Amino acid sequence: LEGEQPLDDLGIIIPAGEYSFERVGSFIRSAGYRKWSFELRIEDGGFFNGDRFQVRPEIEWTPNEHFNLSFRYDHNKYDFPGVSAITRQMTLESEISFNSHWSLVTLAQYDNISDDIGVNARLRYNLSAGQDLWFVINHNMSRDISVDDRFRSTQSVAAAKIRYTFRY
Repeated sequence: LEGEQPLDDLGIIIPAGEYSFERVGSFIRSAGYRKWSFELRIEDGGFFNGDRFQVRPEIEWTPNEHFNLSFRYDHNKYDFPGVSAITRQMTLESEISFNSHWSLVTLAQYDNISDDIGVNARLRYNLSAGQDLWFVINHNMSRDISVDDRFRSTQSVAAAKIRYTFRY
């Protein structure tokens, strides 16, 4: 959208115009089929009218075909004329396949800008190919620094979704 400011929460205003990013990066990744896998990405270079340095390590544990747990940390340092900022985002995701019909995927995220924790859990029942039933719960918490610096619930939403593919 015109006038959108992707870094507004950091106090960084990007002037209107055309931009091209020149970035250099590297990554290393272990084999994903092993019980433990690891990835590290590092990038540096231009970002709009400033610079962004990004480090993103991720570790994943898959002890068997029914369970997967991963943790990712995103660290970004922004340097713009007159303004510097650091963002951090932590993501924890688990996938459990109880059997060929039932699975549960849970995602929890925290970032230092909103100071919020968000949790999304999706329970899926697969009747057959193209026919699914989902139960979804979203829960958000914000840090309350005015009282005792604890996280307080701000929103909980539950939903159900049905996908049914008609074949003819």
